[in-house]
Amino acid sequence: MFAGAVLLAACGSSTSLDLQNVSSVTVTRQTPGIAPPGNAPDTIRFDTPNRVAEVVRLLKAHQIAKGTTTGADECAGGTEVDIDIVAHGAHTHLSSYACANQTSGNIAGDLRGFLNNLPG
Repeated sequence: MFAGAVLLAACGSSTSLDLQNVSSVTVTRQTPGIAPPGNAPDTIRFDTPNRVAEVVRLLKAHQIAKGTTTGADECAGGTEVDIDIVAHGAHTHLSSYACANQTSGNIAGDLRGFLNNLPG
């Protein structure tokens, strides 16, 4: 589980994700502003039928969608989250970056709730 996630979802309109026939989901969280080794990505991969069903349920429950890409002022530090979904052989990449009480990226929905409920 990702501890200490303080991300908020990106604002703007959103497009629901095609969560039918998902074959894998990979969630990566990292803090690039921290010196090594603390900046190493924390990655969880869901690629078995039961694990995929579990993460798809969480994506739906927290209304994770592809939002309008937003930007934020640059800052030092912060937390980056990437969600990669493979369904029907197509790849969807969602990303969010939170720093200094600003969030940018293209993830809409309750990202904090999603991350806090992810199994390890």
